[in-house]
Amino acid sequence: MVSSHRIGGVSPLSSTTGTTLRWNYDVFLSFRGEDTRKIFVEPLYKALVHRGINTFKDDEELGRGKEIAPELLKAIEESRISVIIFSNNYTSSSWCLEELVKVIECWKRIGQLILPVFYEIDASEVQKRIGNFGEAFVKAGVNIQKVQMWTEALTEIAKFSRWNPHNFLNGNQSIYIQRIVKEVLVRLNKTLLDVTIYPVGLDSRVNEMNSLLDSQSDDVYIIGVCGIGGIGKTTIAMALYNQIFHRFEGCSFLANVREVSEQPNGLVHLQETLLSDILMETDLKINNLTTGIEMIKERLQHKRILLVLDDVDQLEQLEALAYKCNWFGLGSRIIITTRYEDLLHDFKVDKTYKVKELNWIESIQLFSWHAFKRGYPEGDYLELLSSIVDYAKGLPLALEVLGALLFRKSIFEWEGAIKKLKIPHSQIQKKLKVSFDALVNEEKALFLDIACFFVGTKKDYAIKILDSCGFSSEIGIRSLTGKSLVTINEKNEIGMHNLIQEMGKEIVREESPRNPGKRRRLGNSQDVHGILTKNMGTGAIEGLVIENSDGLINELNAEAFAAMQKLRFLKLNHVHLMGSYEHLPRSLRWLCWHGFPLENLPTKFHLENLSILDMQYSRIKQLWNGNKSLKELKILNLSHSVHMTKTPNFLGLPNLERLILEGCISLVDVHHSVGHLEKLIYLNLKNCIKLKDLLRSVWEVKCLESLILSGCSNLHMSQSKPWPLFLCYWKSLSKCPGSIIPPAFSLSSLCFLKCLDLSYCNPLEEPMSSAFVILKSLEELNLSNNNFSSLPDSISCLHQLKFLELRNCTRLKSLPKLPSSLMSLNADGCTSLETLSNLESLTSLVQLHLFQNNLCSLPTGLGGLSRLLYLGLQQCTRLQSIKELPSGLERLLANDCMPLEGLPNIQTCITCRTYSFLIVTS
Repeated sequence: MVSSHRIGGVSPLSSTTGTTLRWNYDVFLSFRGEDTRKIFVEPLYKALVHRGINTFKDDEELGRGKEIAPELLKAIEESRISVIIFSNNYTSSSWCLEELVKVIECWKRIGQLILPVFYEIDASEVQKRIGNFGEAFVKAGVNIQKVQMWTEALTEIAKFSRWNPHNFLNGNQSIYIQRIVKEVLVRLNKTLLDVTIYPVGLDSRVNEMNSLLDSQSDDVYIIGVCGIGGIGKTTIAMALYNQIFHRFEGCSFLANVREVSEQPNGLVHLQETLLSDILMETDLKINNLTTGIEMIKERLQHKRILLVLDDVDQLEQLEALAYKCNWFGLGSRIIITTRYEDLLHDFKVDKTYKVKELNWIESIQLFSWHAFKRGYPEGDYLELLSSIVDYAKGLPLALEVLGALLFRKSIFEWEGAIKKLKIPHSQIQKKLKVSFDALVNEEKALFLDIACFFVGTKKDYAIKILDSCGFSSEIGIRSLTGKSLVTINEKNEIGMHNLIQEMGKEIVREESPRNPGKRRRLGNSQDVHGILTKNMGTGAIEGLVIENSDGLINELNAEAFAAMQKLRFLKLNHVHLMGSYEHLPRSLRWLCWHGFPLENLPTKFHLENLSILDMQYSRIKQLWNGNKSLKELKILNLSHSVHMTKTPNFLGLPNLERLILEGCISLVDVHHSVGHLEKLIYLNLKNCIKLKDLLRSVWEVKCLESLILSGCSNLHMSQSKPWPLFLCYWKSLSKCPGSIIPPAFSLSSLCFLKCLDLSYCNPLEEPMSSAFVILKSLEELNLSNNNFSSLPDSISCLHQLKFLELRNCTRLKSLPKLPSSLMSLNADGCTSLETLSNLESLTSLVQLHLFQNNLCSLPTGLGGLSRLLYLGLQQCTRLQSIKELPSGLERLLANDCMPLEGLPNIQTCITCRTYSFLIVTS
C-alpha cells in the first residue's frame, strides 16, 4: 500500500498537485478532413468507439470558418487525450493550428495527454516545417502573432513519441489503428495516485524535485529522494508522478519495494509489476531474477519511461529493477525514495534530493488540520501548540499522529501530553510512543498484536482472531484508525506506517532487550529459531511467528513449546515439528501452519480453545477420525490440501462459521454432519474437482450466506434433495461446467439471503416463481448468462432488491413488473429483449444498462427518473427514438444506434452542458 497523508496544505484544495479533473471525453481527434477523414479517421474513430473509448470527432457537416468554434475548444479542454493526425494539408487550416495551440496549452496547464500521428508525412516535416506540409503552413500564415504561436506549438509537439503509419508494419493500416487504440487504452489506464487531503508544503517540494529532472534533456536520469521515515518522501514522489507521468510512453510506481522484496520471489514479482505497468500485459510471467533483468533491458530500452521505486533499502533491489541507464529509452526518468543516503551514493544516482522538514508555519498548518480540522489553531491552544510543533521538529508523520491524538481533547489533556515530549530529536521511534502511551491497556495490547502479527491481514479475519483473546477488536481497531496508528485500505486490509510499526516492535523488544525468550511477542525469525532450538521459551511468550518458505530451518522439537503456557498465536509455516504434540499449550487461539507435514492431527494435539485453524497446503489426508471436540473453532481452512479425500466429522464444531476447502482436488466426500453446523455462513468448495455428491444435509444448513461451488465440474445432485442455488454473498460465482440444475428448488432455509447469484447456471430455463416469495431479504440478484425467456411476476415481491443482473440472457423477451427499490438494472446483451415494464415506477434507479437489446423505443416516464445518472443503449440497432431524458442524467451512451431519431435536442444539450454526458452515434 502506498503511504499517504505525509505532507499535507493551507487548504485541502489549495494544491495543484492534488487536483483531480473530470473529463467528459476520453479522446479528442484533431485532423484535416480532406486528407484523412474517410480513409483513416473514420476507421480509427470506429475502432476507438468499439473499445468503449468516448471519442470527440468534429463532424464534417459543421463546416470550417475563419475562427475556431468555441465548442471545439471546450471539447479539447474536457478530453483526457488529444490524438493529432498530421497530414500534408493539416497546416493549411488555421482551425487545425488553433486546435493544436489549445492542445499544447492544455498539456502544459492541466496535464492533458498528447498522441501525435503522422499520416503520409515524416515527423521531420512537421518539426522543420518543410515539404508540402511546410508549404501549407506558409499559406496559412496571415497573422505574425498567430504564426509565432503555431510555430511554438509545432516545436513542442516534436517532444512526444511519434506514430507514423507510412513506415509502420509495412503499411498495414488496420494493424496500425489497433496499435493506436491499444496505446490510448494504456494511457487512459494510468490513473492518478491518491496523495493526501492536507497538502501543506507539498507544492514547493514537488517543484524543487521537478527542477532536478531536467525535462528538456534526452539523457536518462536517476534521481534519489532521501530522508528519515515519515518525512514525506513517498508523498512527494506520488505528487510528482501525478504531475509528469503523461509526458512518458510508459510509467510505473512500485510502492513498498523493501516490504515486497522480503516476500518469497518478491523481486521477481516487482519485475513483473514493472513490465506489466509499462507494457500493459496482465499475464506476464518471469521465472527468475536473471530472466527479469534481461526482459526489462530488452523490452524497455527504446521506451521513454517514468519509474518510481519507493522505499528501497538494498542495493540488490536496484540491481534487479533499474541497474543501468541504458536499460531504458532516451528521456527516461528513474526516481528512488529511501531512508539511506549512502545507498544512493553507492548506486551513483545522478542527483539527490534530501527532503526538508516542514518549516514553523507549515508545521502549525499541518498540525492544525489534524487537531482542529482547519488550517489554523484555536486561540486558547496557541501557547501549547508551540511546544508540540517544537517537539515534532517539522516531521509530518509526528504532526499528523499528534494532531489526531489531540483532536477534540481539552487543554488539560493537551498539557498532560506535552509533559511527555522530552525525548531527544534523534530518537524518532520513541517520539511516536507518546501516542501509544495515551492508549488504554486493551488498546495497547491490541496495537502491539497488530504491529507484530497482523499488518497486511484482512480486517475481518484479524478481528475473529483478536476477539477470541477477549478484545473488542472492532471498536479497538476503529479507535486506532482514528488515532492514525492503523489504516484500512481499499481491500479491507490492516495497514500501519512502517515507522509506527517499528515503534511497536521496539516497545516489545524493550521488554527484554537481551533475552528474546522473555518477550511477549516474537516475530523475528532469527530470534524465534534461536529460542526453539535452544529451548529458551518462557511463560511470557504470547505470540510466535516463524516462516520457513525457503526451507532453511530443519526439524524443530515440540518440547521447545512446553514452557509457553500463555501462547495465543502460533504461526509455523512450512516447519516440521518432531516429538509429542502434547507439549504445545492448550491456550492457543490462532494456529497457522501452512504445509503441515502429517496426514492427520495427532491425538494428543490439544486444540480445544482454538478459534482459527489454518492449515493450507498441508499433507493431510483426513484431519481426524471420529468425533473431535473443538467448541471454540470458528474458521477452518484446509485449502489446497491436495491429498485430503474426505472431510472429518463436524459434530464437535458447533460454532464453526467458515469452512474453506478450496483446491482440495482429491476430495470426494463432505461429511453429512456439515448440515448440523447451525452457525455456518460460508462454505467454499471451489475447484474440488473430484467432488461428485453433496448430501441433503448441505442444503439444510440454516444460516448459510455463501456457497462457492466454482469449478466443481463433476458435482451431481443427491437423490434426496435437488441442487440448491449458487450463492455468493459478495462475489459472483464462476461457471460450473457440467452442472445440472432442475426447475424446482427448496429455499426454506435461505430466507435471510441477501445476495443470490445464479449466473452461468445453464440449462436454467425457467427461474422458480415460488422462490422469490421466500427470499424477502434479497438485495442482489444475478441471473446472467441463462436460457430463460421470461421472469416470474413474483420478482416484484422482492421489496429489498437493489441490484438486478440479467446480462446475456439472450432468450429473454420481456421484463415483468420490477420492485421500486431497484437501484441498478443490467440487461446488457439481452438480444431478444423487446419490452420493459413499469420503468416509470423505478424511482430509485441510478443505472440502467441496455447494451445490445432489441428495443424499438423506451417506455414513457423515463424522464421522471430523477435519480438516474447512467443510461447505456449501445448497439440497440432497432431503437428508433428517445422521447425524454431525466434532468439529472450524467452519462448517456448510444453508440451505433443507427436509425436513432427524435432525440430530445441532444446536440444542444451537449453544447449548453445541460447534461454532462457523451453520446456517440454512427
